[in-house]
Amino acid sequence: MNMKKIIPVILFIISYCMAFAQDTDEYFDELDSIEEKKGLFSNKNAIKLSPAIFTGLVPRGINFYYEKGLGCEHFSINLSIRYYAGSVDKQTGSSQEVFVPEHSRFEIQPRFWPGKQFNGLNLGPIFGVYHTGDITGGFSFGYLAKFSKHFFVEGFAGIQTSAIEEGLTNSIYIRYGLCLGYFWTGKRKVNE
Repeated sequence: MNMKKIIPVILFIISYCMAFAQDTDEYFDELDSIEEKKGLFSNKNAIKLSPAIFTGLVPRGINFYYEKGLGCEHFSINLSIRYYAGSVDKQTGSSQEVFVPEHSRFEIQPRFWPGKQFNGLNLGPIFGVYHTGDITGGFSFGYLAKFSKHFFVEGFAGIQTSAIEEGLTNSIYIRYGLCLGYFWTGKRKVNE
């Protein structure tokens, strides 16, 4: 299956979750205001998973994310680990093969949330390092939509510098993905 067929499916899933999330946002905002009145400080956390795919639909690895709120309403830090098993794929519309070697990558992404943490739009720079020591960087933006009290879907896109580990010949590439995640909030009394 080529990208022209998969992109509408991904957009439909994101749109569906965003439409459903409109109803749940009011509920979560009400919970937040009750917690603030009780003098509770929210310590927000999330774990996320997404498949690592180079071309086609066959996952060749996994991305694991942990995100933590930074104690204020608009900032968080996203840490990720990626493992890719390696692949030899044909380029779309060509018989040329592309070799993507086995690799792993660790990334740190400080995030800014124009609304509230873990709700809606987010953006921020990306700083990463591969298992070989090569460094990468870029910028990403995403949209998080809750579909229950603890579960959400997040779509993201951005640009990033490539490294030999990605098997790309361009110095910059577009990255995109879709994560499923679990969100929880720890509470502690303010001024304790």
